Amino acid sequence: MIVGAWYPVTQYKLSLGIQDRLFDLVILIHEKYNIPCDMNKNKLLEVIENIEDVEVEKRIKTLHDYVPYRLLTPFFAKELALTKDIFKKNDYERNKFIARLTKEDERAIYKIDIDNKIIEINDSWYKYIRANQTIICGWMHYNLVCYLQKRNPNVPAIPFKITAPGKRDLSKATKLWTEINRDKTVSDIYTGKELTEENFSNYGNLSIDHFIPWSFVLHDELWNLAP
Repeated sequence: MIVGAWYPVTQYKLSLGIQDRLFDLVILIHEKYNIPCDMNKNKLLEVIENIEDVEVEKRIKTLHDYVPYRLLTPFFAKELALTKDIFKKNDYERNKFIARLTKEDERAIYKIDIDNKIIEINDSWYKYIRANQTIICGWMHYNLVCYLQKRNPNVPAIPFKITAPGKRDLSKATKLWTEINRDKTVSDIYTGKELTEENFSNYGNLSIDHFIPWSFVLHDELWNLAP
């Protein structure tokens, strides 16, 4: 969960909802341990797993006490509705009840073993997920975009702010502007200096940058690239 929320929260401060506790946990780890926003997910997971911090561990435990069980509530809506008054304000007993239901009913995605702190994916769900993982990932991405857009209505380009982009290749734009500059001398839009060999020697080689900052438009379209 922390790894999945890392980039949109640390890079763009996207809200995950008023009642969500994940945002504060991600920011705590990011600021306290100065971990980059775009760290590789596998490396990030390794770093987080090796953090020995009482406050971080406490907050992670809080997530563990809720998320694995809340995800399964739609599968046992009838059973939980009948026991609503029994488990009122007693999340621990409610969680134990859900864990017991997962071992008695194959409808749920996974079984919960509270004592050993593990979950076990049910065979039928495992086969379904393996066979349809591309569709499922697309569905999850779409719903995540809708969820974040609703909670961040003034933030543009939400779909492009969920995962860190790969290395951007501006070689085509560089080649284009190099050819244009051969036919007609172009001037730097910031300094007004012409892009000549003499100026390249004095100030460095031709480079391409975004006129409107990439962090806002999140694309490398030619119309927004300037030498």
